[in-house]
This record gives sequence, structure tokens and C-alpha cells, in this order.
Amino acid sequence: MSEVGLSEEALESPGRSALYTGIFYLIGALLVIAPFPLLGHVIGNVGSLYVSIMLVALAQAISGLLTAISGSGRIAHTMVMNIALSLGAAAATYTIGTIAHQILHIAIT
Repeated sequence: MSEVGLSEEALESPGRSALYTGIFYLIGALLVIAPFPLLGHVIGNVGSLYVSIMLVALAQAISGLLTAISGSGRIAHTMVMNIALSLGAAAATYTIGTIAHQILHIAIT
């Protein structure tokens, strides 16, 4: 690995990488879902959706910040790109679900 400038110590084990990926994936999923059971009875589902969107944007901004610091250095661009891609994917998924609901008359309650 020295030919690419990496030492053996710099490389993590695949198992450790998988564990970290799984933990942060779980945290990310809980972050999006948590406002509904925790705040839904107080601020309603629409309010919980807004809180969830804000939490996703915050988490993606932090992720973009860390990515930019460790790599590209274009902090604002990376943060905005992370937020836009994440919320764009969520909007696309919601749109596809709404269309499927209209066409197939499937409701998840």
C-alpha cells in the first residue's frame, strides 16, 4: 500500500467498517423516524414531518462538513450538496409512493 501513500495501519478492517456503517445507518434512520412517535401527539404529523426534515438537513450538513474537512475542502458546497441530494431522494420517494397510491389504490395506514 505504500505505492499509493497508505500505511497498513491506516486501513481499517472490513468488519469494523461494516459495524460503523451499520451503527450510523441506524442512527440516521432513528433520527428521521423519532419525531413522529415522540412529538406526533403534541405537534401532529405535519409538524413532526417538518421537524424530521430539519433533522435530516442538520445531519446531512454535519456529514458534508466532515466529508469536506477530510477531503475536498469545499465545505459549503459539500454541505449543500448533501442536503439537496438527501431531501431530493426523499421527495422523489414520496412522489413515487403518492403516484402508486393513486394508480394502484394502495394505502398504508
